[in-house]
Amino acid sequence: MTFPAIDVIVATMIETGKCKHFFTYGTLRQGGQGDILSRVKPYWVWEGSAFIHGDLYDLGKYPGVVKNPFGTKVLGDYYRVLDEDKLFTLLDDYEECSGSFPEPREYFREVVEGQTSDKRKVLLWVYFYNWSIAGFQKIESGDYRAWLLSESG
Repeated sequence: MTFPAIDVIVATMIETGKCKHFFTYGTLRQGGQGDILSRVKPYWVWEGSAFIHGDLYDLGKYPGVVKNPFGTKVLGDYYRVLDEDKLFTLLDDYEECSGSFPEPREYFREVVEGQTSDKRKVLLWVYFYNWSIAGFQKIESGDYRAWLLSESG
């Protein structure tokens, strides 16, 4: 099912460079660790917590969200993008969705509507999982960080 009015708004936002926020639900969340976080730090600023709708899965070492506008709330963080070209050059390689990876790529990046913790609607760049989810566990709570804690303890 598509929503033409929303599709036009999103396309216009992308074309005019107005989508200035990025959503992360897994290893890139605020307080995370790893080389990639230090490399992207100059190109984004943490804004707060948010959610999108989708189906969240544990893929082993990291999570993936399958695009589903009618799915559960997937919790995460959103960032204001300071330098889109530099940020997404790094992240597209990290998420294996740049042109240097063969099709079908593991993730694709797309703009969707999310909601911030203070109930504002915002358009967000999101990486969606693009491969089969067969054999992977769905995280019904929509919160990867809480799920990891419950699995380890």
